[in-house]
Amino acid sequence: MYNRTMISKLKSFVLRHELLLVLITVAILLRIPSLFEPYWYGDEGIYLTLGQAIRSGVKLYKEIIDHKTPIIYWIAALSFSQFWFKFIFMWWNIASIVLLYRFALKLFFNKTTAVVAALLFMLSTTLPSFEGNIANGELFVIGFVLAGANVLANTTMFKRVMHQEKTQKKSAQTSQQNFFLFLGGIFFSLGILTKVPALFDAAAFGLLLFLDLFHKPDTKKLFQSLKQAMIFSAGIIVPILVSIVFFASQDSLAEYFQFGLMYNFRYSQSVAPPFSNSFLGLVFSFPGKAAIAGIVIGAMLVLRKTFSPQVRFLSIWFICALFGSLLSSRPYPHYVLQVFPPMALALATIIKKQRFSLNTAAVVFQPILFISILLLFNFGMYPTMLYYTRFVKFATGKLSQQEYSKQFNWLMDDNYAVAKYLQQTTPVNERLFIWGTNPMLYPLAKKVPTGRFTVSFHIKDFNAYEETMRSVEQHAPTVLITMKDETGEFPEFYSYLFSRYVQVEELSTMKIYRKIQ
Repeated sequence: MYNRTMISKLKSFVLRHELLLVLITVAILLRIPSLFEPYWYGDEGIYLTLGQAIRSGVKLYKEIIDHKTPIIYWIAALSFSQFWFKFIFMWWNIASIVLLYRFALKLFFNKTTAVVAALLFMLSTTLPSFEGNIANGELFVIGFVLAGANVLANTTMFKRVMHQEKTQKKSAQTSQQNFFLFLGGIFFSLGILTKVPALFDAAAFGLLLFLDLFHKPDTKKLFQSLKQAMIFSAGIIVPILVSIVFFASQDSLAEYFQFGLMYNFRYSQSVAPPFSNSFLGLVFSFPGKAAIAGIVIGAMLVLRKTFSPQVRFLSIWFICALFGSLLSSRPYPHYVLQVFPPMALALATIIKKQRFSLNTAAVVFQPILFISILLLFNFGMYPTMLYYTRFVKFATGKLSQQEYSKQFNWLMDDNYAVAKYLQQTTPVNERLFIWGTNPMLYPLAKKVPTGRFTVSFHIKDFNAYEETMRSVEQHAPTVLITMKDETGEFPEFYSYLFSRYVQVEELSTMKIYRKIQ
């Protein structure tokens, strides 16, 4: 009897969520090739290098750095290889698809719209076109953001703003609503602690707290919105404060502020928009982007009768996410992943529109603006068909492991050979220093860098030559490596290298030096 009941419940669950389960199955199948990629992508190499260092007891930011907030590195620290990092990432993305579907149901009360939104989101974040196959911070951020969105969707505020549901007269549920606001803030904070641009997703949902003021505003609503905003903000602030206390206990607080929390503001200002046209340069400067975002948000707030509550909110979320993705003015495909949740949700609304309206125009405007920006900034998307046909050839034995690996990156042959050499000829816990940009070799060889920096451009950026030399001399690793494409001058390093090491191998991309005994 018990088994029959369980089977009946399982069957009922499958029938209720049949299309979602099909989407999840397709997403898993599309992600299987990512589990078999070589160690080829620089950012993943950096995450895994820092994760490996953390597992070895190295203090994040104090003794090894990158310029993102800490959660992405802690997730990498849970992964003992790239396979497990990508495995965690795959299920994180599956959870994000489910969360987007559930949020769509709460937003639209329409299963077909929710399925379409989940389909659009799944394709845009899973296919390699925008680096959906890479375990970058943006997709981890999206999971936290969608978790926060689902929590906030349980509040009376959300139901009132989106569906004009009347607030219950009294407060049997006030504490529960405050809890949802606080918990939602915590999830958005975890997104920010994964990558700072999640702050702009949080801002979009923060504005949601005030949308009700634009419908018959009064003093009572103002104070209610301010109270809700304070609770939501407290949820955002608390995890950040906890992280500050943690790094203070690690004697790494100054470095955490410099490289984790504040570096992104420097990073966003260090590259000018890539336009010779002065007007475009002004439009896509930080003040220009902020002004345009402000105008769009202001219009959506004021013109409440022109757009449906859902389209109005999704347009605000879209423009905030787009601003976050363009913060640094760099045309990296994975940056725009942040835009896909609101855009997928908005585009899904078109399927139930019977005729053209201003709501439809606002929705159609989003992909038009998005594609225009892709073309203006020359975002280079990755080939999708090649990615999968190449894997099929590998899986069916038409490509060897070596042939398959080197099609991802010209370093692969040399990196795998050198990693094997290092594992066979150097002590297990010994450090390594690479002068150049090859962060993938550290986790592949299971080595921790001698100093805080994983790549030469960070050493140059922070003018950390003296610090780097001290760390190299302190650890005096058995092997030092120089990349042939490294053009930066570092005379102190080369003087040390040539006086204490001898070249034992020259490969097509790097030179290997071994310490003179």
